[in-house]
Amino acid sequence: MTVGPYGFEQGAAPSTPTTVPAMVARHCAERPDAPAIQTADQVLTYAELDARASALAARLRPHLRGEEPVVALLLDRGPDFVIAMLAAWRTGCAFSPIDPASPAARIGYLLDDLDACAVVTDSPDRVPTGTAVSIVDVTAADGPAAPAGHLPAPDATAYVLYTSGTTGAPKGVPIRHRGLAQVVTWVVDQFGLGPGDRASQLANVGFDAAQLETWPCLAAGGCLLPHRQPVVVPELADWLAAGGVTHSFLATPLAEALWTLPAPLPRLRSLLIGAAALTRRAPPLPYPVWNLYGPTECTILATAHQLSDVDGPVNVVGRPIPGTRVYVLDENGDRVPVGQPGEIHIGGVGVAPGYWRRPALSRQRFAATDPDGGPGPVYRTGDRGRWLPDGTLEFLGRLDRQIELRGYRIEPGEVETRLRADPLVGAALVRAAGPRLAAYLVPHKDADKDADRDTAAVLARLAGLLPAHLVPEVVVWLDELPLTERGKVDEARLPRPDRVATAAAYVPPSGDLERRVAAVWARVLGVDTVGVHDNFFDLGGSSLLLLNLRAELQAELGVPLPIQRLFEHTTVHALAKSLAAQSPPDDLGARDRAARARQARAARRR
Repeated sequence: MTVGPYGFEQGAAPSTPTTVPAMVARHCAERPDAPAIQTADQVLTYAELDARASALAARLRPHLRGEEPVVALLLDRGPDFVIAMLAAWRTGCAFSPIDPASPAARIGYLLDDLDACAVVTDSPDRVPTGTAVSIVDVTAADGPAAPAGHLPAPDATAYVLYTSGTTGAPKGVPIRHRGLAQVVTWVVDQFGLGPGDRASQLANVGFDAAQLETWPCLAAGGCLLPHRQPVVVPELADWLAAGGVTHSFLATPLAEALWTLPAPLPRLRSLLIGAAALTRRAPPLPYPVWNLYGPTECTILATAHQLSDVDGPVNVVGRPIPGTRVYVLDENGDRVPVGQPGEIHIGGVGVAPGYWRRPALSRQRFAATDPDGGPGPVYRTGDRGRWLPDGTLEFLGRLDRQIELRGYRIEPGEVETRLRADPLVGAALVRAAGPRLAAYLVPHKDADKDADRDTAAVLARLAGLLPAHLVPEVVVWLDELPLTERGKVDEARLPRPDRVATAAAYVPPSGDLERRVAAVWARVLGVDTVGVHDNFFDLGGSSLLLLNLRAELQAELGVPLPIQRLFEHTTVHALAKSLAAQSPPDDLGARDRAARARQARAARRR
């Protein structure tokens, strides 16, 4: 390996090639009775994890085909998700996690793009109708375990994760076992993880942080604690403390919100943060905090930095982890001097070989050699950064239009493509507006004037195509997009997307159901009162607040609520009417009482 002029570009030597399933298998054999996964209603030992993964692998194996078989996992975080990941590896194939809350159209696209051999799910009805893929119900009775077989090779594909795409279609990133094992080994060694540790599982399954939460814990023989409910900050601190969590990863915005609360977390030994830039300096904390940086294409993380109270840049992301090389280059591919900004490039064992079945796009983003002519691939991140005099890397944002909000990488082009296809939209531009995703829309010239500028209708259709984090939180309608002399959108002239005042006259709720729904709306929106004809989005609601609303309503009423229904019924009156049609009021009351009883039992078990 050629070493460039900056010694700090190169992390320590990589660890001996291995795989995560081999690391976990050791604890299944040596500590079978130790707890591996704990939820409010069950504790799964390493022996039980091993047995259930082997049994599921036996059911999966007949469905495998092709040279690079991939199994889709349509599961929420929890024991079944971990079991399914291990089962896929034990059959010799890769897996691809898909968020079950994704719209049916997106799930169908991902299954088709993967050419998935099978989809593992706990709810077969979540699989879009007409999808030509075998369905394996993870909740079905276990059969005999699969033969031991061979563990996957370090250079085999471990999983495929999808990220937002500039052309309107998400792109898959295949990650190899060796890269994942390198990250897991570093985390275990760096933070001294062992059998006594308890780690949280909070990330969305489609986010690579879910792998960071799961595998270091189980590779060290610790106990994983999946958080089964939507993550709400005030309750999160209590949950971490009650669970005795010693090691946790939080998306940076979530961590910053947690730091505003009186949450001592006495057992927490290490907190990892990442997926978004820090917006402020961390306060003094009783536990160490490490800021991680790395795109999905580089196996979760490439650099790490322990935060301190020393004055200096806020978004220092540290030095390369073992097996990783980081370069800051100019537009010609040459190194920039220390202190000067450039584009961050990453090489090493964690870099993906390219995008899933997209050779042309892979050639654009993955270089065959590093700046010294050494072997690649080297990934062009599109991130700006600079080396500081002490050899640490400072993150300076994006070079292109890609947005990072609340831990998600968002390509505005993907959202704009979908919006422009809407019958009410003639032109669209999407960008970040502070902590929110904003869409500027121009009505379609042929749109029905009665439906002109119908924000709720546009967002409802968009929510049927894209995950919630890609649905704009605020919409501004314009007669036309302002342009520069060269014909490009002049973003400096776009109006600030402030909240729109509602034009509906206040009508108080009537009946128990409307009053309960209105009370939840007011709590989520942070307002004193909500009229039954007030539009959720006109009151300052957003797609992300809608997720909080769904969680609060499900807890209040004890009924499942698809996110699509909330997009379709954007007033208290409309939603209450829909709920009443779905379930009689007496049934809603019974479900509410049953839900509260389940919560009380779970609290007693804790």
